[in-house]
Amino acid sequence: MTCSRALARTPKVSHPHEEFRVSVSEGLMRAVDEARFLSLEAERLDAAIGAALAHTGRTDGLPFQNADLIRQGLDGLAQYLEALTGTIDEQGTCCPMAASTGLLMAEQTKRLRKAPPSEQNYTANDCSEVWGD
Repeated sequence: MTCSRALARTPKVSHPHEEFRVSVSEGLMRAVDEARFLSLEAERLDAAIGAALAHTGRTDGLPFQNADLIRQGLDGLAQYLEALTGTIDEQGTCCPMAASTGLLMAEQTKRLRKAPPSEQNYTANDCSEVWGD
């Protein structure tokens, strides 16, 4: 089903806060702002984990890598959402393929494009997106 057909089948629902309705672009830009905020918070967490690991002398950087993966993912999501707002046409459809062009994380790009997952199964401890393994 195309985006335009899905929109046509979605009934218009009245909400108690109609005066707060905004364009889809504005709603997505708010999501962009939130993703950027979370990315900055994840960056701070990333730095704190790095400092804690250095203080303890732990040589395993896996927690640091996982925090960095989350931060990069949030940053990529913000970039994607911002680009997606630029692809919205007068029918209300958008182009995820165009919006995902230029993202740095291959697996995230595939997920946002709804491409088949890679043969490598992602696990919580897999940092291949961060390090390109």
